[in-house]
Amino acid sequence: MFPIEKKNLLEYRAAALMHVGPYEESDACFQKMLGLTTQHNLWPSVRGMIGIHYSDPNVTPKAELKMHAGVILADGCAIPDELDEVHLEGGTHAVLTYKGPYTSIKVAYDYLFGKWLPETESEPADSPCYEVYLNSPNEVAPAELLTEICLPLKG
Repeated sequence: MFPIEKKNLLEYRAAALMHVGPYEESDACFQKMLGLTTQHNLWPSVRGMIGIHYSDPNVTPKAELKMHAGVILADGCAIPDELDEVHLEGGTHAVLTYKGPYTSIKVAYDYLFGKWLPETESEPADSPCYEVYLNSPNEVAPAELLTEICLPLKG
């Protein structure tokens, strides 16, 4: 249903803000993150936008969901005190490419975790799943948004 590739990804370092609550209400956190990125002149060091998800919305109450909204930074870039520094390990990942609105992305997660993962011999690593946003809702229609869902794998 969705294209999934196993890829060896590099380590990412991100500057991010924590969002607690329903994932579909994280837009304000992303907007604040973008404002801080501009305020602290981080854009020359930004390598991409990222959402790092720590909670499973199928088992965690919506009010307790946790995620970071952030920007991937080049090495050596200082991170302002208002932002968290987050390191994501490199290594083997299942990378699902999702095309469509963020409001419908749950179907891609359900496919990755509910169908693809059980059918492979892969096991998730003890690291958060994250999304890398390949384009922006400011640039394309919701149906044209491209997101890579990256699931770290053991081994």
